[in-house]
Amino acid sequence: VEEVYVVGLATDYCVRATVLDALKSAEGRWKVFVVRDGVKAVDFSREEVVLEELEKAGARIVSDEGEEVDGMLL
Repeated sequence: VEEVYVVGLATDYCVRATVLDALKSAEGRWKVFVVRDGVKAVDFSREEVVLEELEKAGARIVSDEGEEVDGMLL
């Protein structure tokens, strides 16, 4: 594993926990990406706060049109 891409519901619960677990498990061995266009929060008022938290923890927030994802989506 070199890269982990995370999408899904809900940014403020499942996505958050998955990303934080992936970062902890990675111990610098792989990159963790959150595909911004592929996540949505249950509590919309927390979406940006959670994404900022994940970015500060070491995840990269990317677009589904970004170079990191280019060619991966069908």
